[in-house]
Amino acid sequence: MAYTAGDEPMSSESTVRVPLEAHRGSGRDAAVLTESGLELVRAASAVRSAAHLRVHWEDIQVVSTWQRVYRERCGDSFVYRTRPVLDLYLHREPEPVLIDWVDSTHRPDPELDGVSAPAHRLRIGGEGAQLEAFVRGLATALGEARPELFYTGIRAEQWFCPEHAGPVPYAEPAARRAPTADETPAGVARVRYHRWIGIVLLPVWAAGTGIASLALWGPGGTVDNGRVWSAVLWSTALLVFGGMLGWGLWSAPRWLARIEVRVDEHGLGFVQKRRWRLPARRQRTTVLWSEVQAVVARIAPDVGQRRLGDTVHVLDIYLHPQPAEAGDDRPAAEQLRDGVGLELSSRVCAAADTPGLAALVAFPATCLRLPYEPWIEQERAHEWRRAHEQSRLPRPLRPAHLRRVLRSYRGDLCYGFTDLTA
Repeated sequence: MAYTAGDEPMSSESTVRVPLEAHRGSGRDAAVLTESGLELVRAASAVRSAAHLRVHWEDIQVVSTWQRVYRERCGDSFVYRTRPVLDLYLHREPEPVLIDWVDSTHRPDPELDGVSAPAHRLRIGGEGAQLEAFVRGLATALGEARPELFYTGIRAEQWFCPEHAGPVPYAEPAARRAPTADETPAGVARVRYHRWIGIVLLPVWAAGTGIASLALWGPGGTVDNGRVWSAVLWSTALLVFGGMLGWGLWSAPRWLARIEVRVDEHGLGFVQKRRWRLPARRQRTTVLWSEVQAVVARIAPDVGQRRLGDTVHVLDIYLHPQPAEAGDDRPAAEQLRDGVGLELSSRVCAAADTPGLAALVAFPATCLRLPYEPWIEQERAHEWRRAHEQSRLPRPLRPAHLRRVLRSYRGDLCYGFTDLTA
């Protein structure tokens, strides 16, 4: 996106104009950066009047580069696409917004670290490739003009970070003390993730097979009454239910096998089911604490489309490049692909997306990502407090306890855990 010096009548100051090209029939929508602030301009057309919105630099708390999933029309159908947006968190409510590619929302409890509550969020962006190019060009222009306004924390994932961002509010990991042997819980903590589909489907299949057998071969059944076509239908149903029951019994050990995250004084272990293997086989991937750089609780765009346009809470475990399990020369990122059951993903990050993360992690780094639900953590907090009073870990350990378990074993590596109450 090219941006040029503008001749807007709004100010006599030097300006930088970022045009929004060919957006819904208008070629003069733009964002204008001046010495005093940012002005968003909607040009007049045959179906709409002109509008503008000015935001002073001193009113902006943080500029965040976020992503959002939009449902866009593509021919005769709809597709879901991830588009970048620019979020301006303001100290006070802006003027009424009359621009279709700008949205204003009151945020009483913003999730971004470094943003004071309450805040008002001004979101710039929307559907379409033209708006995406405009947002990227505006972010570049803002990064050159006012890099100190950009987000520098660790909690929110970003798609753009200027070279000279503001001060970093986080210290190096070496400034935090690792717990001693007396301070860590004894034994292995097993956080278990149960999959109830096998427990539910097996009785259903067994009951269906039994009903079909009785209706077909039982006293007074279809065969006794000489109903040939009904016998054919019931025989088909018996074969279907019988096949499903047999396949279910063969797969039951794999369905009912426990998948878990193991935590102890040596490191982490991810136990998953093997993909397309015999029922009882499981895949174990071990990561030593010496391979872990940081465990960061973050919010990320919901690019998986589980909740359109929303966010997901994730645990990002940053490892040194290509850590390998003992006896396996492959990196952990490749070992994890052999297992199923956990919503665990792996990727190699070439660089940090925020200055705060760059202060904690040396890049390139392998990132293991596991989602969590903070509202379930709050509901299960009483279980952890009751067990803590008895100087033991809760039994059973649920996924809602994972962050508390990690903090108990290696709190020096955990960041973004300040929302945990106990």
